[in-house]
Amino acid sequence: MEQVIIAGAYNLLHSTNTEYQSISSGSSSWKPSTSEHYVAQCISSPGKLKNLRVELNDSPGEGKSYTFTIRLNRATDTSLEVVIADTDTSGADTGEIDVSAGDVVSIKCVPSGTPTARYAQWSLVFEGTNAKESLLLSGIYCYNASSRYNPILTGTCTNNATEANTYCIAPTSGKIKNLYVDLDVDPGTSPDAHKITLRKNGESQTLTCTITANDKTGNDTAHEVTIAAGDRLNLMCEPLNSPSVSCRAAIGMTFVADTDGESILASGSDDDLHNTDTEYNKVLTGEYSTSWDATEAQQRQLAQACTLKSLYVYLTVAPGAGNNYALTLMKNGIATALTCTIADADTTGNDTAHEVEIADDDNLSLRCVPDSTPDASTARWGIVCLIAAAVDYPISLSPGLTVSSTVAYKAAWDRGTSPGLTISATILKGWGRAIATTANLTISTTILKAKGWKITTTAGLTISATVSKALAWTRTHSPGLTASATVDRDVAWDRGTSPGLTAAVIIAYKAAWNRAVNSGLTISATVLRVFGRTIVTTAGLTVSATVGRVVAWSKSLTPGLTASATVVRVLGYTKAITAGLTVAVSIKVFWDWVKFLLKKRVIDFTLPERTMDFTLPKRTVDFTLRDRSE
Repeated sequence: MEQVIIAGAYNLLHSTNTEYQSISSGSSSWKPSTSEHYVAQCISSPGKLKNLRVELNDSPGEGKSYTFTIRLNRATDTSLEVVIADTDTSGADTGEIDVSAGDVVSIKCVPSGTPTARYAQWSLVFEGTNAKESLLLSGIYCYNASSRYNPILTGTCTNNATEANTYCIAPTSGKIKNLYVDLDVDPGTSPDAHKITLRKNGESQTLTCTITANDKTGNDTAHEVTIAAGDRLNLMCEPLNSPSVSCRAAIGMTFVADTDGESILASGSDDDLHNTDTEYNKVLTGEYSTSWDATEAQQRQLAQACTLKSLYVYLTVAPGAGNNYALTLMKNGIATALTCTIADADTTGNDTAHEVEIADDDNLSLRCVPDSTPDASTARWGIVCLIAAAVDYPISLSPGLTVSSTVAYKAAWDRGTSPGLTISATILKGWGRAIATTANLTISTTILKAKGWKITTTAGLTISATVSKALAWTRTHSPGLTASATVDRDVAWDRGTSPGLTAAVIIAYKAAWNRAVNSGLTISATVLRVFGRTIVTTAGLTVSATVGRVVAWSKSLTPGLTASATVVRVLGYTKAITAGLTVAVSIKVFWDWVKFLLKKRVIDFTLPERTMDFTLPKRTVDFTLRDRSE
């Protein structure tokens, strides 16, 4: 699955010196080359880092530039790099690099030409090798005298002696596993050690890693911890056997979501919420102490295309009777629908009803609005970041199969035992389609909503279909069939055992249309409303019909029949067993002609505004229909 990693720092880039930052969250300040380990973070699952995007608050200036490069293991500049030069304010690299569990990552900024100092924010995508896995990137300062705490997602190796100041809130359920730790220095002399442990709701969990003197790296891939939405999460570093030195640890863990495509943005601040003024903070604070600020633009972080949902908030102190705090996700400086209000004696709340669509280069921040002077409190929060799960697209037992597919949402698409199949499909919403045992099949389809479509045992079939709503469409045992269909609403369309059939149809409403056992049949029909039409056992029949209302129309056992009909109202009309008959019919109002008897070779019938000419073999008969009373 894919995960958006967001970051940004309200700290000016240096115009001459190379500096470093964390790839996730962003530290409160860029670090010099001697302090890259302060902002390093650990990869905990294999995959790729890709789509690096960087945005400055203004351009570097003519002839000047900033170059941003993803680094591995505090030593290697990778090919994932963005250069922003001259009058540009943003840039992107759509390339990718491979990363492995245990790799240490950071981002480097190199100025050129003494550019004007600017603020930067950045983002990239992690594509995990394993299903449902995303990264929790962090760091912690391991103090050698006492246990210290830090959030599970943070941009720098800080720590706090008070655990509650470092909580992050889980916004969804899943498991946390694969704890990887990389220390900048050896803990000391054996048995000196530092022990890093995942904590949940104030209790140590089984996911833990101890690094003893003479080593600087370690991991725990044996344990996993189940979490639920609303859980309070953080890390603890505990000194064992009085290590001689404190150190900084790059940390990474893997989140395995219960729902594929979900990753976590979890953060918080120990800075008190203002109880009268609106203030803003980062969605992912660079460190637990990041301050709330009255200027929203200073707290922005760069995002990429995803869906944000399920905002969970935890307050350390309830607002008090009649008071509340409202926390809201901001996008490009505008409040979104994702908001959570905590009032009165409550300390927790959530919004699981709303979702916010995020585009590449959208700016994110978090707003807090107090109401009625609530009691002073700090806040912790979590948001789900969703990138729709990969398409379930099995193709089996299909030698020589070529498939082109653009899928904007979810698709379950199965084709089996279909040699020589070529398919092009653009799909905007969820649908299921099965094509089986179908040789040399070519299909082009644009589908706007959910549909079920099954094509089976149909050799040499070519179909073009534009479907606006649900469609059930079956063709069976029909070699050589060509069909073009535009369907605006529900349609059930069946053609069976009809070799050589060519049909073009435009249906504006509902239609039930059946043709069977009609060899060599050609039909063109425009149908405006509900109708049922059956043409059976009629070889060589050509029919053109425009039907304005309900029509029941049957022609059977009539070889060589040619008919042209315009029908405005209800019509019951039967012609049968009449070889070589040519008929032209125009009917203006309702009438019902049940039957008539031919007793003479020439009969003259007259009805008001009705005439009919019949041509029989070697005979011409004119009919004038009169009332029986005449």
